[in-house]
Amino acid sequence: MSKRIQRARDIFRKKFYNDSYNGTFHVSVGFLLFFLFTTLPWPFVREINIFSLLTFILSFIIFTFALYYQHRFPQHKLMRGFKFFYKIHRVHHSFFDYDHMYVDDQNDNLFILFPISFIISYCLVLFPLFLSPLLLINPDTFFISLSACCFYFFCHEIIHYLGHTKGSSAIYKNKVVAFLCEHHRIHHDRKEEPVVNFNMILPLGDLFFKTFKTKSKATNQSLNHKQA
Repeated sequence: MSKRIQRARDIFRKKFYNDSYNGTFHVSVGFLLFFLFTTLPWPFVREINIFSLLTFILSFIIFTFALYYQHRFPQHKLMRGFKFFYKIHRVHHSFFDYDHMYVDDQNDNLFILFPISFIISYCLVLFPLFLSPLLLINPDTFFISLSACCFYFFCHEIIHYLGHTKGSSAIYKNKVVAFLCEHHRIHHDRKEEPVVNFNMILPLGDLFFKTFKTKSKATNQSLNHKQA
């Protein structure tokens, strides 16, 4: 490991770690909450039909662009009112780069996953507030869209976790997972200016806004999921 990355990791661990943090607990409870928030809106849907499925898919796609915007701008550009998001994301990019993508142990999940408090506030407060106008149009649309947003966030965190951890299970060998993990790995290439590959699940925003890249300047190799 490079001295620069090791020094950054030592500094941030000392600054942010505390004795009560448990990385395994974080990932387990976080994913459980996402599952619950994805499924809980459905009992409130009065009628489930083909339009429900189309609403879910459309909401998922719209949220893909919303998360693209959040990642590309507030998290990568210092904007008024979003300094906290920018600073936290700078820590993440100091902790990981293209050649040092993996955690050393489960407690490094602190530098990958959203805090549990963020998950709760996003899914129970921010998403419902953002989607609240849909209640005036069709309550079913509101609850389906809320589920889709939480599901996208769930998938986002799963891929982000897999992209920064090593594993020998079949999921790491899955071609789609490998593609998405390498897509994110290129995002961490410090030689890329401007930064590319902001999407985590569907690279629709990257394709539309021309920030999609399949080769890294760091290795000049096509997409794969092999760590140098």
